[in-house]
Amino acid sequence: MVPNRGIYRLALVLYAALALVALAFGYWQVIAAPELLRRPENTRPLELVLHNPRGTILDRTGAVLARSVPGPEGIYRREYPVPEAAPVVGYFNPNLGRAGIEAAADGTLQQVRWPQWPWSLQAGVVAGDARLTLDAGLQAQVFRLLGGRPGAAVVMTPDGAVLALVSSPTFDPNRLAAGQPDEATLAYLHMLQADAGAPLLNRATQGQYAPGSTFKTVTLAAALELGAVRPDEVFEYQLNPRDASHPVPWHTNGFVTCGNIYLLASGNRVRLDVARAYAWSCNVTHANLALRLGAPALLDYARRFGFESTIPFELPTVPSRLQQRPDFFTGPEGQYALASTGMGQGELLVTPLQMALVAAAVANDGRVPKPRLLADRPAETWRQAIRPDIARQMRTYMTVSAAEGWARPAGVAGVAVAGKTGTAEAVPGRPAHSWFIGFAPADNPRVVLALVVEEGGSSTQVAAPLASQILRAALAAVR
Repeated sequence: MVPNRGIYRLALVLYAALALVALAFGYWQVIAAPELLRRPENTRPLELVLHNPRGTILDRTGAVLARSVPGPEGIYRREYPVPEAAPVVGYFNPNLGRAGIEAAADGTLQQVRWPQWPWSLQAGVVAGDARLTLDAGLQAQVFRLLGGRPGAAVVMTPDGAVLALVSSPTFDPNRLAAGQPDEATLAYLHMLQADAGAPLLNRATQGQYAPGSTFKTVTLAAALELGAVRPDEVFEYQLNPRDASHPVPWHTNGFVTCGNIYLLASGNRVRLDVARAYAWSCNVTHANLALRLGAPALLDYARRFGFESTIPFELPTVPSRLQQRPDFFTGPEGQYALASTGMGQGELLVTPLQMALVAAAVANDGRVPKPRLLADRPAETWRQAIRPDIARQMRTYMTVSAAEGWARPAGVAGVAVAGKTGTAEAVPGRPAHSWFIGFAPADNPRVVLALVVEEGGSSTQVAAPLASQILRAALAAVR
C-alpha cells in the first residue's frame, strides 16, 4: 500500500517540531541552566541561600564566631556570639551583602551548586566551616581595653597569624544579620553609615594615621643596613633653654626640634649612643639619619617593609603612603620633607596593620610575613625588608627602648619587651595620636603588637600602658 503523502509530510513536520522542542528543552534546562540561575532577576538562588544554613566560623580554639540558626518559615539567619570580632568576621545578609570573613570565605561557608550536566540536573547548597587564627577571648579583651576610645590594635604571631584585630568603634553584626531586611535592620544600617565615628570602617586595615616616632624603626634600620650610621656612634647635642614655644630644653638641626632628651642632659649638653637616641626618640638624630640616607634610599627601605603596596590579606586593606604630593621630596622644601619623614611625620599615612608588619619584620629576622586569618593557610614570607643581622640589632634597640626609654610603661613583669612608642601630630590644635609597636618576649618573640589611640595624646601615658595590658593578655593566650 502506498502511504498517503500528505500524512507522511505531516508526520515529518511533527517529528521535526518535537525534535526542536526537545533540543530547546535540553538547552534551557541543562546547558543554559547555570547562567539562568545566576541572573539577578532569578530568585531561586536567594531561596536556596535563605533556606539552607551557612558553615560555622570558628576561632583558633574552636569557639564559635558565627553560626546559622533557623528562624520563621525555615529561613536561616546568622548569629554572632562575639560581636567584638565584627571587624574580622563581618556580617552576612542575603539582601544587604556580606563583609569580612563572611565575604572572604563565602565559597567555603556556603556555595550554591549549579546543575552539572550530565551528572546532576538539580541545584543545591554545600556548606563548610572556616577556622580562623583569631582568639575570641583575646579579641574581646583587647576591645574592652580600648574602652570605647577610637583606635585600633593588631596582635599577631611573628609569622603573621592574626590573633586579634580590633577596630573601635565598631558595629553589632547581629543587628545586620536578619534573614530578610526589616525596618529595624535598615534603620540600623543607615545609622551606622551616617555615624561620624565611622563604625563600619575597619581602622586596623583601612584607617590611615601619621605614625610618629614608630616610623623611626624604618629610618634606623635603613641607616644601619646602608652604613649611614655606626652601631657604636655617639651623638652630642647642645640644648637651648626653654622658652615660650618650648616647655623643656631643646635642640634643633634647622629642620626639626627635639626636646625628648632633656632628661639625659648634663648641664646643657646631651650625649647619646644609637640605642638611646632611638629609645628616647630624638627627632634630630633620626631626621639627620634620613638626610644622610637621601630620599631614594629611605623610600626604598620603607617600600621593602610594605609601604605603598596592598598588603595580601583576607580583609580589604589600604596601602600606607609615603607622600601625598608627587613633588614632596623633590620640591623646594625637599630637605625638610626628608627630615620630617625620617622622624615619622612629613606626609606619612599608615595603617596599624602595616606597622604591625614592621614590628614583625624586626622580630622575624627581617622577614615581613603575609598576615593571615584563615587557619588552613600556611605561614609565608611576603618580602625581606632587612638583613637578619640588622633585625637582631634593631631588636636590641627596641628592647632598650622598652627597658629604659619612653616605652618603659609597656613592660610586662617577668618578660623582656621590645617596643617603640610614637606621639604623632595629626590635626593642628588637636591631641596627637598615641602609638605603640613591639613584641614579646624580646629574645624569643611569640606575639607582635601595633596599636593606635586616635588623639590619645602622650604615647608614654596612653599607648604604652595599654600595650602592657594587651601584651600580657596575648602572651597568656598563646601560652
